[in-house]
Amino acid sequence: MNTPLRAVPKFKMPLLVCARLVAMLSAILLMSPVLHARELKIGVGNFPPYFSEKGNTGLFTDLIYETFKLLPQYQLKSLVPMSNYRLVIELNEGRVDGSANIFADAKITGCRSDPIFRYSDVAITRKERTLKISEIKDLKGKSIVTYQGAHTFLGKPFQMVSSSEPNMYREVSHPADQARLLATGQYDVSVGDMYIFLNSLQTWADPRYTPEQFEIHRQFPDIYSHMAFREQSLCDDFNAALRTIKQNGRYEAVYSHYLKNLSRH
Repeated sequence: MNTPLRAVPKFKMPLLVCARLVAMLSAILLMSPVLHARELKIGVGNFPPYFSEKGNTGLFTDLIYETFKLLPQYQLKSLVPMSNYRLVIELNEGRVDGSANIFADAKITGCRSDPIFRYSDVAITRKERTLKISEIKDLKGKSIVTYQGAHTFLGKPFQMVSSSEPNMYREVSHPADQARLLATGQYDVSVGDMYIFLNSLQTWADPRYTPEQFEIHRQFPDIYSHMAFREQSLCDDFNAALRTIKQNGRYEAVYSHYLKNLSRH
């Protein structure tokens, strides 16, 4: 005789327990910074190797990404390339949440981060000339090509040198011209940012000239610019993350990566 199968009773969750579970899950989702990250629009520069014309690569761009990796409550929705002049205007008029490469003397609506973007102005000569430059005053008597505004931007010692022999001093608007004029022997010294010079040399892509043919003389102090944000809370969060990547080595690793790549021929 077959024993009839008994129906397995269905488990019924009490309505109150079910409601509590739903509430708990909702609270967890609401607290997740990744699922509810605030989207940010950031203005960036447009000059290599610090920024690209598309806004998604570059040394300074990588520093921004590295910092925001530690801030999951924010999402970088877009990085918009523009001139340094527009960076300040777009920030002050509220069309971006933040702008990169803002210098200390810029008049902004909002707050500046701690110094993040480092420029390394140097004197560069051709090794075959074996020129000795231990101090800024050693530039005197040498023909110099540099960037626009360097006369006042690089301080009084350099200003004295550049003023002493104006016929041997030239400022150009395009960094590529500095690399070309120095490499072809038209000037003794190029003064400007080391990374920009190496990038110009690489972009020029003339096989006759390689980074190994040039000597770098470090006489100028590094110059820093900042991120700027509309809100103080963003500055505070960004500064905390920036301190972390400086402490854990990621900050210098970005600079080392670019210097290594730009020094190749």
